[in-house]
Amino acid sequence: MFINLHTHDCKGSVRDAIAIPEQITARIKELGQTGYAITNHGSTSSLLTHYKLAKKAGLHFIFGLEAYICDDILIKDREYKHICLFAKNMEGYLNILKMATISYDKGFYYKPRIDWDILMQHKEGIIVSSACLGGILGIRYDTGEFNVQRMFSE
Repeated sequence: MFINLHTHDCKGSVRDAIAIPEQITARIKELGQTGYAITNHGSTSSLLTHYKLAKKAGLHFIFGLEAYICDDILIKDREYKHICLFAKNMEGYLNILKMATISYDKGFYYKPRIDWDILMQHKEGIIVSSACLGGILGIRYDTGEFNVQRMFSE
């Protein structure tokens, strides 16, 4: 069984996707997959749309968010990494919504950012993944090394 865990749509990841929610759901069904997750960049705006479409199509849906994470949201710095967050349950879903709100309300500096403290305060019901090459385990373009300094420091 395969479930795509890293999908963007044109409603939440405007600069990163062209597919509309209905197209994504239809394609997942056409491929015979049993479900999918949406992890838009810093946005939860289309999660309920996808949930309703998936439910109607008989698919499982995982609420997600590709967050921008930095060391401290109070520091005006463009250093951030991507991190995918997935809800295991209702508490996780609510925590994803809280973090997305905080990222815009308190952490916005070029991007809606969270930091490690915010993630730790709202970690219940959440599964964390490294995301893409822009993620916390992404490979540095200049040296080809993995970036793991922050991940194992706590």
